[in-house]
Amino acid sequence: MDIFSKATGLNVVAVDLGGNAFLSSEDYSQVGFCQYIKRTLPGGCEKCRKTYYKACREAFRWNEPYFFTCHAGLVMWAVPIVMNQVHIGAMICGQVLLWEPDELFFEELEQFHTGLPRENLSRLEQEAKKLKVISVKQCQSSANLLSVIVKYMANACDSDLMEQKSLMEWRHVIQSRLEEQTSALAGETFDFSVYLKRERRFLQALRMADKEKSTRLIPSLFTDIEMLSNHNLDKIRQMLEDLVTLSSRALMEAGIETDPILSQVQEYRKGLKEYLHSEELFRYTYQLFGRLLDSAYLRVESPEHNSIIKNVQKYVEDHYSEKLTTARIAASVSLSPSYLSALFKEKMHLSIHDYLIRVRIEKSIELMANRDLSIKEIMVQCGIESQSYYNKVFKKFIGATPGRYRNRLL
Repeated sequence: MDIFSKATGLNVVAVDLGGNAFLSSEDYSQVGFCQYIKRTLPGGCEKCRKTYYKACREAFRWNEPYFFTCHAGLVMWAVPIVMNQVHIGAMICGQVLLWEPDELFFEELEQFHTGLPRENLSRLEQEAKKLKVISVKQCQSSANLLSVIVKYMANACDSDLMEQKSLMEWRHVIQSRLEEQTSALAGETFDFSVYLKRERRFLQALRMADKEKSTRLIPSLFTDIEMLSNHNLDKIRQMLEDLVTLSSRALMEAGIETDPILSQVQEYRKGLKEYLHSEELFRYTYQLFGRLLDSAYLRVESPEHNSIIKNVQKYVEDHYSEKLTTARIAASVSLSPSYLSALFKEKMHLSIHDYLIRVRIEKSIELMANRDLSIKEIMVQCGIESQSYYNKVFKKFIGATPGRYRNRLL
């Protein structure tokens, strides 16, 4: 892209399927005409994105460079990016004219931007006179050359392109969530206690082997960390490292083998210092969570056994408040108690009894949010009859007694 830009003198930028830019040439800079429109025209940036989005779709439709006129009247073209038969986005090039701007161009310019004051239109006309003017042949040749470059990159599965796209996607996720959270919390206080509650829900989901909920909470945790750190990179690193440490402990408490987890976390810590942008740190941490969650929840090799384990988990979660025995649970999946106990222990690295206790403890934590219920009422609703036993197992799994946990942490 750098070579193409230097050789042709044209701007080039890669956009994703939504029209959002994620990679550009080293010397990329939008022409003054475009910069001025984006600064002065309401919704100028969004109009550019929508233009790129439509051009990207048309480029895929025809599978060749697609020429178009942007919302501001400039000539541009889009070259589709397809890697391993997957649509990635498009290279957008141009921001040129095919003839010197004349009266007709300026009349159309005024029609395009009817809401702009006269002085702004005058400035826009001045910027239009600085635009690059190229011939139709130069335009077509540049598009063909860019198409060759893109196809070469696609065939080589260029990792830099995919990495930049991934980073930009994370940037969009965090930015959009920051905007949503800022709007939702308008007039309210957002502090560390809010983050801690979300963190506890995440750790609870890990201990409960709820992969879907765990994955869903990660971007929200990252957004909280971005806000609490005030965008300070060192603080973000520290908070992410703390989150990973707590998560690894929760996974080990859930019965996952210790050595693989510790090995991945140690490798993660070594790589933290290499990243210089928050979106890189978030993506790096998300990749680690992906590996940890996969190792935690995809360790059952046999599809048949996988189905049995899932059915047992669902049965326990549906009937945890009742008097459950291993024999009753085994009967629900039509297996002998001894065989199911051995299978569950082998695949989950904890006994059925320990899993039942863990479910009851986690369910009791959920009920604690209801202050109308006493600790004893919560205990009974979760199928535990002995107060002393409840206190003992709760402290073993959570690290605090039920009363202390409720009063200080909820």
